[in-house]
Amino acid sequence: MDILKLLPEKLKIESPFTWKFDQKQVRDFNEEDIVLADYEESSITRFVEMNTFAYIRCAQGKNDGAEKLIVEINDLWKNIYESISKDKDLSVDVLMHIKDTTAYCIYLSAGKKDQAKALEIKIKNANDFTSNIEKGTMFGSQALALALFNEHILNSAVKYAKLAVSCTPN
Repeated sequence: MDILKLLPEKLKIESPFTWKFDQKQVRDFNEEDIVLADYEESSITRFVEMNTFAYIRCAQGKNDGAEKLIVEINDLWKNIYESISKDKDLSVDVLMHIKDTTAYCIYLSAGKKDQAKALEIKIKNANDFTSNIEKGTMFGSQALALALFNEHILNSAVKYAKLAVSCTPN
């Protein structure tokens, strides 16, 4: 099922569902082979990794596992929101958008229209993210997500990381 075809026509989203992953790598991805970033050292990396894992589970047809991760992601968000809202080099709005659109797509995939509709109402269109901080947060999140895979994809991750750095203040 192509989740993106289920989206409202004018809604542009940024989430692992729209990022350019190698679908063979997504299908073959084994979560047990990866160690998540340490929450204390890098809560943002962990946040992006968990959203990416939720996408991978959904893409692999493991909707129950993806939905369980949504709960964990929301718990993590509650713990990191205050500290990241003080960080002038990150966009809280973009990170919230990634969280909400990832959950939205998972609910659409699982046929949970009420939960999806509740999220759709609060999702800001990604076309509205135009500042350098917002763009940098999007590119940086993509770079972190791509780095979860293997060396073959690291070149793409480096490309997005460079774009992220070019969009953030020194």
